[in-house]
Amino acid sequence: MLNLLEPSDGKTIRRLKVGDPPLLAKNVQRREAAAEYKVRQTTTVMIDSRDNPDSDAPGKGKHIGDCKLCGAANVPLLDGHIIPKWAYRRARGVALPDLAPDPVLISGGVARQTSSQITEYLMCQSCEQRLGRDEDYVKRLAYQDNGTLGVMGLVDPATAVRPRGNPIGTYARAFPIRHLDCLTVARFAASVFWRAHVAERARIDSLFLWNPQAEALRLFVLGEKPLPERFCLTMWAISEGEELDTVHSRTLATPSTAKKGTNSQHQFIVAGLMFTLTTGSRSASSLCLACSPTPHLLIQDWQHIAFLRKLTHAAVSAEPKGRGAKAARLASIPASTRRQ
Repeated sequence: MLNLLEPSDGKTIRRLKVGDPPLLAKNVQRREAAAEYKVRQTTTVMIDSRDNPDSDAPGKGKHIGDCKLCGAANVPLLDGHIIPKWAYRRARGVALPDLAPDPVLISGGVARQTSSQITEYLMCQSCEQRLGRDEDYVKRLAYQDNGTLGVMGLVDPATAVRPRGNPIGTYARAFPIRHLDCLTVARFAASVFWRAHVAERARIDSLFLWNPQAEALRLFVLGEKPLPERFCLTMWAISEGEELDTVHSRTLATPSTAKKGTNSQHQFIVAGLMFTLTTGSRSASSLCLACSPTPHLLIQDWQHIAFLRKLTHAAVSAEPKGRGAKAARLASIPASTRRQ
């Protein structure tokens, strides 16, 4: 869920012109993203890539079936979250008069405020509890309600390095995190990708995993097999330049695919942490949470991540409707003029 954005001052930012050289055009676009918008502290926006966002209404009655994770047959299935429940709580904004702090859902170019969450009957109680322990661990690493990044309290700032190939000005940093429970973090990321792939009622059509890739994730989450070679999970913390204070600290984005196939790349975001799954030639084995002897946390300015620039544009350009329209109107009113 991405915070709503607004002009940071009354100045007009120069728009791109036909004939601008490509490099200049790229620079102007990034300056626009950095200078024209700032965080509205009133509400947040959820980027949802499903074709039918209303399909997550929980069914009624008792659900008996086969657990999709462990395979247990004819057992009660719980209505579990695809994205952890705590990520929705972190995404809630500040309550205003006559307006709940619910996030604003961005889907199909439309913004509307909603309290709905993506759930589905996938797993038995034992498997839900298994994944819940991993979720609780990652919750402590993400951006907290007070705006601090939890994982930074667990790393030594003096150990930061800049990965090779990242030029000065991109603000990319890497911190060794071998002392953390990286396998738990990797299982968490793998489970979210897997859940999004197997979900049927809450189908996420922007995620394209091959069935063998999803099966490899399932077996890894169960602890039955390690991830295949060149099949890597990494964790990114989103920053604002060098500062760990970003418009994306409450962002939640459902899993999606940047490139599918053998050499694939997939990502999702919860509370300002971005998790990526890369395979084949795109795999980052030296940084992988699951297979690297020296796993790292990557910190990157959001303006240098194409996926986040796209999400920002989607939030800014969405058409407000229903409760979302009211939220957007209230968010655009200066704090000093709001009713107390």
